[in-house]
Amino acid sequence: MQKVGLTPPGVEVRWDNLVVEALGHKAAASTAAKRLDPTADDTAAAAKPSCVPKPHSQRRVILDAGSGVLPPGRMCLLLGPPGAGRTTLLRALSGQLVPKSAYRSNAKDATANGLAGRLFRGLGPDLAQNAVGVSSGDGGSGEDGGGRSSLPVAEYNGLRVRGCVRYNGMPTNGSEFQVARAAAYVGQTENNLPELTVGETLEFAAKCQGAEAAKRLIDLLREREAAAGIQPDDADLDHLLGMTHGPNTSAVVVQLVARMLGIDHVLDTLVGNEMIKGISGGQKRRVTLGEMAVGLAHVNMLDEITNGLDAAYALSIVKSLRNMVEYTNATVVATLLQPSPEVVACFHDVMLMAGGRITFFGPVHAFLPFFASLGLAPMRRQTMADFAQEVLASPADQSRYRVAPDAIGPPANANANGGAGGGPTPVAWGSRRKWLSPRRVRQAFDASEPGRALAERLAAPPHSDPLQELVLPTTKFGASRTTMWAAVLKREVLLTVRNPQFFIAGVVQVLLTAFLLSTGFVRLSRNSNNDANLFMSVVFLSLMTIFMGGFNNGPVYCSRLPVFYKQRDNHFLTPTAYALNATLLRLPEVFVQTITFGVMVYFSVGFTPDAGRFFLFMLNLLVSGFNSATLFHFIGAVTRSEVTTQGLGAVLLMVNTLVSGFPIARTSIPGWWIWIYWLSPTSWTLRSMLITELTSPAWPAAEGSDAGGGISVGEDALLARGFHTEWKWVWAGIGFVAGISLLQLAGQIAALTWLGPLRRSHGAAGEEHDDEEDALSRNSQQLSTDNGHNGQLSKRHQPHQVINVQPPVGKPAAAAIVTDMKSPSAAASSGAAGGAPSEPGGSGSGMAFTPVTFAFKDVCYHVPHPSDQGKQLQLLNNVSGVFRPGVLTSLMGASGAGKTTLMDVLAGRKTGGKASGLQLVNGAPKRRGAFARIMGYVEQVDVHNPYTTVEEALLFSARLRVSSDVLPRAEVRSFVRRMMGVVELEPLAGAVIGAGGPGSGLSTEARKRLTIAVELVANPSIVFMDEPTTGLDARAAALVMRAVRNTVATGRTVVCTIHQPNREIMDGFDELLLLKPGGRTIFFGPLGPRQASLIGYLSGVPGTAEYESHLNPADWMLEVTSPAAEAALGIDFADVWDASEPARAANQLIDEHTAPATAGAAAAAANGAGHGPSVAAPAPAAAFDVESGQKQAAPEAATDEDAAPDGEGGGSYAQPSPVQLWVLLQRALVAQWRNTQYNGMRFAVTFILAWALGSLYWGRGNNRQVPSVRTCLSSSVVAVMDIMGVLFSALLYAPLVNMMVVMPVVSAERNIFYREKASGMYRPAVFAAAQGLAEMPFLVVQSILYVIIIYTTVHFEFDSAKAMWFWLYVFLGFVFFTYLGMGAINFAPNIPAATATASLFILTWNMFCGFVIARKDIHPWYLWAYYFNPPTYMIYGCAVSQMGDLVTETIDTGDDETMSVAQYIRDTFSYDYSYRGWLVLILVGFVVFARAMSYIGLTRFNYQKR
Repeated sequence: MQKVGLTPPGVEVRWDNLVVEALGHKAAASTAAKRLDPTADDTAAAAKPSCVPKPHSQRRVILDAGSGVLPPGRMCLLLGPPGAGRTTLLRALSGQLVPKSAYRSNAKDATANGLAGRLFRGLGPDLAQNAVGVSSGDGGSGEDGGGRSSLPVAEYNGLRVRGCVRYNGMPTNGSEFQVARAAAYVGQTENNLPELTVGETLEFAAKCQGAEAAKRLIDLLREREAAAGIQPDDADLDHLLGMTHGPNTSAVVVQLVARMLGIDHVLDTLVGNEMIKGISGGQKRRVTLGEMAVGLAHVNMLDEITNGLDAAYALSIVKSLRNMVEYTNATVVATLLQPSPEVVACFHDVMLMAGGRITFFGPVHAFLPFFASLGLAPMRRQTMADFAQEVLASPADQSRYRVAPDAIGPPANANANGGAGGGPTPVAWGSRRKWLSPRRVRQAFDASEPGRALAERLAAPPHSDPLQELVLPTTKFGASRTTMWAAVLKREVLLTVRNPQFFIAGVVQVLLTAFLLSTGFVRLSRNSNNDANLFMSVVFLSLMTIFMGGFNNGPVYCSRLPVFYKQRDNHFLTPTAYALNATLLRLPEVFVQTITFGVMVYFSVGFTPDAGRFFLFMLNLLVSGFNSATLFHFIGAVTRSEVTTQGLGAVLLMVNTLVSGFPIARTSIPGWWIWIYWLSPTSWTLRSMLITELTSPAWPAAEGSDAGGGISVGEDALLARGFHTEWKWVWAGIGFVAGISLLQLAGQIAALTWLGPLRRSHGAAGEEHDDEEDALSRNSQQLSTDNGHNGQLSKRHQPHQVINVQPPVGKPAAAAIVTDMKSPSAAASSGAAGGAPSEPGGSGSGMAFTPVTFAFKDVCYHVPHPSDQGKQLQLLNNVSGVFRPGVLTSLMGASGAGKTTLMDVLAGRKTGGKASGLQLVNGAPKRRGAFARIMGYVEQVDVHNPYTTVEEALLFSARLRVSSDVLPRAEVRSFVRRMMGVVELEPLAGAVIGAGGPGSGLSTEARKRLTIAVELVANPSIVFMDEPTTGLDARAAALVMRAVRNTVATGRTVVCTIHQPNREIMDGFDELLLLKPGGRTIFFGPLGPRQASLIGYLSGVPGTAEYESHLNPADWMLEVTSPAAEAALGIDFADVWDASEPARAANQLIDEHTAPATAGAAAAAANGAGHGPSVAAPAPAAAFDVESGQKQAAPEAATDEDAAPDGEGGGSYAQPSPVQLWVLLQRALVAQWRNTQYNGMRFAVTFILAWALGSLYWGRGNNRQVPSVRTCLSSSVVAVMDIMGVLFSALLYAPLVNMMVVMPVVSAERNIFYREKASGMYRPAVFAAAQGLAEMPFLVVQSILYVIIIYTTVHFEFDSAKAMWFWLYVFLGFVFFTYLGMGAINFAPNIPAATATASLFILTWNMFCGFVIARKDIHPWYLWAYYFNPPTYMIYGCAVSQMGDLVTETIDTGDDETMSVAQYIRDTFSYDYSYRGWLVLILVGFVVFARAMSYIGLTRFNYQKR
């Protein structure tokens, strides 16, 4: 390119007075105003108006970024403490914060915007005009700052965005280019489809984004080469460039990006999720980055892209980004957590944010001199990034970095006169301030040399490039419509193939229902109206069966919407392509279900054997299935909630069936409901199918009708039920339903176009909004203590401080147990901190526990090979080690080395694969059940109950995992609060955890600290921590590791996997177990002071790079032992380790602890017996072989394991079952109360259904008197049947809604249950009991509300006894169907399978409950379905309680015969009034059956793949 004078085009990103506000209440705005400038003194406030809107404006500023410019060809590192506004800034600059359609020009807001921008930046009159174009200085012309021109304003989803962002001088509002294609934003949340492989995910992204810019640039290169007469001299390069024009372009890009990100070896592995085994968390982070990288965008906003990666991989990725920036002239801004100095050195610029403000933006080399000029400098051996994260976090943090002015040389930016602007030097000004707020630091920056350089760049004309149309595309999508549609279709096919259980579940459901109909209505005759009614029943039940197929797909559709929204906002695909292809892939399922169902039912029941009528029957079913699919997709796209989709689906099922013309004749439907009849697709399809069958010549003439020109029996039955008989209604029905289906499809497309993901909290500031709320609220408390920080070292930052928490009175002190167990470093730490005042908190050091020495030898682990069937893939290869009390062991290695796998195997968390090797606890074989109780496991994924608060979650863990003799109940809360102080969760004690993700609950950093605290409050003897600092900045990571160090100092055994430890964190570890990819050991032993032992060993390996004192040993270690370094040296580090002297010493230590149980081990176990469970069986050591997580040890060990299996025996649980039940029930009740979506949905549906039924059957409950031809009044059979109809509808549909909406809720609870079960918190049976009991109060209220409305509107018998009986049966019905939904999801692997199973029960019970087919008409082989049928007894009980005692009221049955109502009920339906009490017991039995399903599912099955 240089030879032909061609330079890659670049993009300059500018923003002008960018302000983001959250629109809220007055109190919230006032609080935000104080948070953004909490330390402004009264003088300053009086001198200048605040840049923050006043409380009456009802706004709170989240981001006030002022103005800035990002030049092309440079990388900027964005740093800042949690809540600084980093994510908000990235999303705003990339055009992802609000849609372009939300922008408008508002002159009213422009004045406030100009004032805020000017005051925020604190510029003088001479600089303000150049930087932001203010026409005058601080004086201006009035309070508006001189009357600025109007700036763009956007309001969307609770946000107001003011200011302008421009790319090469062009606004990002879509008028001149498509910002979504020019810029890529990589968020913090991993939203990927778990069923796809890594390669398929990246290839889809590459195909949809295209590589048009690269193709055009290469074409231009070749044109210029030809014009200059230059012949290509690199055949390989020419071949590579040629591939960009072929059909394999996307595959080439995927391979290059995957290799750059280090995920090329897992391209064929599923991405996975919490239920599907897939790639690791760090690899998922890289997949998310790769999705955007394959689009080759020239502006990249990268939000914490190195989370979960080790230092070597992080450095490799950042170096690749640096090369990409320099070669392609791209613009990159990245936020990183805990970046190493080598990573920071890869960036050109650094931007520091705090409190929503940009406080520094300039070259990396100017950062430390600028803060030095303010009297702030990092501590010895502290990295620049760690310093940046803390220096403006709080006054307490800043005080650590205060240095005397004479300790620093002259300011780096001082002019010739020794100052800036003739005033006091920044050093003197900074040292005079006790707290430099972000606002004041920004003022100092604007007066500094980097600040003036930024102002000059802002004053210069925007960057422009003659080839900028290549990188600022005007077309909305990167791929052609054909390519996009083909890619989406291929992906939908893959998803269908990868989820055969969904397809199979639906087909099995339909087949079984077809079998029931075929054998329940065998070869029906055509002789009477009763026969015609039976045909109507078959058609009606057929339509219900097809409709219910939509329930299977609704939750799956909703679960994939977050992925769609991410790809839609980045212009991967159109909503139309997604909606049509998602619906298109439902058609094969609908087609198969329709064909199998229709063929079985049509010929078995005996429909007219006519080809035309058969195909019309099939066509109606097919159109009905298509309507069900589009309906549930439409509901899902609008509600974006699994619970709401299922609930509304059940409502529409009820409405469609009630007004279809079958339960109630069209002529009997009230006038206020008839319009719904004409809009109901079911009524049109039912009419079409009935006319097709009942008007056939096979039906004889009706009685009294002329055989030649009269009506048939079938037509007579149609007219009697209010149906039309004209043939035109057949095709009208098909056309109407098809049209409604297409309208629903269009509605789905519109919803996908205009709606976004749900915000589950009141905040609306994006992913980091909760971060900001958490951190700013914490800072505001700290900022209130403005005095006394100067020169004072914050106590919580003292390294290795041991916290001394006094044990409860009368309890043994932990010190007595651990006196001899501390490691040398722990003892040194204790001594060093002995004179320091103790701080609140602690890690259980004041409670008794059993010290644990965990030894393992030759541990191997195999899983089935993902691509080669029949072969095994070995992930761990003879790994050995010892974890000892009081020793903090680090488990490290390159990504894919098997760190998490080893931890899962040792902790007993694997649910699949095959493990072998020796594992000993205190010298004896490990017992999984008891070991789980004294073990803490901090997982990578933060799984918590989203409806509990932080404090409640910690109380729950402490109460269930610490026995009362160790921690009395009265002291649990105080202990938990001390623990919250250790991990700085006190300000968030009352915050609801939330489900995670954008706008939902705690931030990533707060959730990680909570996960650690949940394990630490359990008083574990041994703690496994899987990447506890992932997702945390350096300050939070240091905070967490100090809490971990405190835990170790009490004599506990702690093992951590960690990716990017800085020097301070690395100094906290005592020993290291280092693995290489393939699961082999390359180092195990003590690290030594400052990691001297590790450095000495690796430096002795010939060829390794020399260690330099300024390097981080962790980074150096991973770099010199990386696969690339190993290949370059031509050695195997595992073989080198096996032959080394340190390995022999390590093996000797391992042999000492893996020898058969000795008297010393037995004595240690005896000493700990009084303080905790027996976790080691008194059996000789033996190897074990675990298949799917089940231990198979030597015979004697297996016997002991069987003697106290998981969930049984003393010592497996800290609390007895009654206490477990009480604690679980408390949490479940609170969670139920706070789950407003679930409860709001079912109560709203209950209210709507009750009024719908009441208005439809108004006044029919006791209106059995109609005029008769007899001299007296007698009851009407039709009126009695109407009462039976309302009972059938009322008792089936509302409980059905409960069953459907509870499934997604229980599915989410099950994921939490799996984690807590593995931690040994409680017995699964107790969880099942609490899960059911927590529903009871809500079901009581729901049933009372339902009965009051229905009972009074339908006018049932106004008798207190009858009303109570009626409520009792309704209540038991609600209880049973709710429990059935819970049991189905606990028993089944996923929601579609559970829905299909439950739907089959519903259809069967609907058919054989005694209403659709009377008991006397049910074939003998199906009487079991009548008796094993809860709706049978619900209808039975309500009918006899209302009419079973009406022995004096008669009914005219025809032919001048009369009988009492009670007799008619008994003869027609076989209902006996004296059985009322027995019916209650029978329904209670069904409730027990449903709970048994939950119990079996939770105790016997584990569908989590790990």
